[in-house]
Amino acid sequence: MCFLNNLETLLQESGYTIVSAGSTSATKSTMIINRTNQTEQISNELKNVVGVGLIANSTNNEESDVDFTIIIGDDY
Repeated sequence: MCFLNNLETLLQESGYTIVSAGSTSATKSTMIINRTNQTEQISNELKNVVGVGLIANSTNNEESDVDFTIIIGDDY
């Protein structure tokens, strides 16, 4: 949970709004899921703030309330 708190603080200090935070099953790689077809530049800027992550585009993004979902992996 410490990693989550650290990332939340980092994102908020960088101007991002956290809509929701929680836990999920363990994964090896951090994922940054683009939910609302944000540009590649914006996706990469978020990845630079996080420091790691594979960027993926969501296929079901028409009614999303959030722009990105970040799943913290073992690489964070």
